[in-house]
Amino acid sequence: MTELSNKPVFAANCWGLLFLALMVTGGCGKTNDSTVTGLVTLDGKLLNGGNVWFVSDGGGTVPAAGAIDSSGRYQLKTSAGPGLIAGNYKVMVKPDEAKPESNFIPRVYSSTGTTPLKFTVAAGENDCPLQLKR
Repeated sequence: MTELSNKPVFAANCWGLLFLALMVTGGCGKTNDSTVTGLVTLDGKLLNGGNVWFVSDGGGTVPAAGAIDSSGRYQLKTSAGPGLIAGNYKVMVKPDEAKPESNFIPRVYSSTGTTPLKFTVAAGENDCPLQLKR
């Protein structure tokens, strides 16, 4: 009788592990299907330092980031490589501590709780110009 009562427990554990494995690999199976690039300005002037961050509005995806180069442009990438997954994002622009010239970026843009910037990333190529104001 003990042997029979262990089989259902073992079967339940196996199904639970299978379900967990499918849930974990299902989220990891998504690939970066979109690219996002853009020009960043502050009060109409090119910003030549700092970092742009896209954080999923609904959670569940890896944030994407890109450095703002000397011409004011950025290109996003994640830990999985260039681009990101399509979806709705909050956009942050943060100073680059190694570049003092970027320290004048208004703090409102540096947190997902305060940034007014949002962008819907579509599959494929996306251009997202960011126009910051003091």
